Order: sequence, then C-alpha cells, then structure tokens
Amino acid sequence: MKSWISVILLGLMLAISHVQASAAGYPGIIRIAELDIDPQHLDEYLALLTEEAEASVRLEPGVIAIFPMVQEQNPTAVRILEIYASQQAYESHLKTAHFLKYKKATLHMVKALRLIDMQAIDARTMSILFSKMATPPPMLMCPAHGDQENAQPSGHPAFPAPTASQWVLRCPAYIARNDCIPSIPCRVSSVCRPEMCRAAR
Repeated sequence: MKSWISVILLGLMLAISHVQASAAGYPGIIRIAELDIDPQHLDEYLALLTEEAEASVRLEPGVIAIFPMVQEQNPTAVRILEIYASQQAYESHLKTAHFLKYKKATLHMVKALRLIDMQAIDARTMSILFSKMATPPPMLMCPAHGDQENAQPSGHPAFPAPTASQWVLRCPAYIARNDCIPSIPCRVSSVCRPEMCRAAR
C-alpha cells in the first residue's frame, strides 16, 4: 500500500514540477483584467477599448496581446487577456499616449476593475495559439447574375467558394439587387460594401 502511495505522490510531484517549469519558461506578464462597465457608457467604452488595444499591439513590440472580450449574457462585464513580453514592456505600455488617452477617457465609465496575474501552463505553445487566425482572408470575386457556382476563390484550400446562403448572409444588398459586379473582389470574412453591387433596377 505504501509503495502505491509513493508512486502516486511521485507522479503528482512530477506533474507539478512540469507545470512550474512551463510557467517559468515565459518571462513576461500574463494577466486577465476584469472590468464592470457602466451600461450608459458601454458603447463608448468599447469603442475606446478597441482603439487602445489595436494601437498597443500594432505600435508596441513588447505588447504580445491585448484581447478584449465581453460576457455573452452580460456585455457590461468586460474581460481582457493581456500578455506582455516583460515587466519593462508593461511599464512602458502604461506611459504610452494611446493608453493614457484611454485611461483618462474611460475613468468614469469603469465601475470596478480587478487585475488577476496568471501563469502559463504550457508556455511553449503560446507562439502558435493564434497562428490559424494569421492567415489572411481569401479574395473572392462577387458572383454575377445569381451564379454563386462561378465565384472564384483565392486558391487557398481552406477557403472554398461561398454557398448561396453565405453570399446572402455576407452581402445583404445581393438579395435586393441580385447583380454583383464580378470584377470587384470582396473578402469572405467581411460584409460586402454597397459599391460592390450594381444599383437596383
């Protein structure tokens, strides 16, 4: 009996040491910010947050991710995954013009803020977590005269030509006009713009 207990304890110790080693493998900061937003200012706050997050990732090499989310059933409950390359990168981020603008503009909108420091269980996989989203959306030609089968994909095997229902979903103007210009490309991940379809007759 004692031998089995020793084996179990040894296994637990090895598992814990593996987790600790993986977490220690990432030298930066991983954090989840939990915010409660005043419902009256929700739309304005989300616009400012989106602007700040985009600027931070684009302009700051040390900001690995600022990924804002809202709870589906409670959109005033905002959660932000923050990943910084180092403590220095985080401190530099706090001094940037875009962060200071966001902080000042949203101070009265935030009812509560909690910062939760996290540790990565497997830091080795962090570099590939969002790699599937790095593939640019394919370019497709708008179908002409209701002929969805002739939509031309970009050649990427993961993105076949859209079905009729997908075109209706992504291009509402197509329902009324039914005559997209085939020479103008549109991205399958975005809503077709009005200029992509001819005027209704």
